Amino acid sequence: MTTTWNGDETVNGPLLLELSPFENLAELVAMPLAFNNEEGRQIREHVRSISVVGDFGVGTELAQRAYSRGTGVPFEWLPANST
Repeated sequence: MTTTWNGDETVNGPLLLELSPFENLAELVAMPLAFNNEEGRQIREHVRSISVVGDFGVGTELAQRAYSRGTGVPFEWLPANST
């Protein structure tokens, strides 16, 4: 999944970029993938990576890394119809 980030069009966009705790804004966009809930599981079935493109360049985050960072559990890809 690719997201385009235009900081000039968001409320306080440049300030948000400056204050973000993430060096890679793809980590921010990938946060829903990091949760061990039904919504996160459903998203991870279809999204393998997230790229954010903006004035700052390009940032990428793998769903696997987001999940592992959020839960502390190693993530293994499962077939789409697995539970």
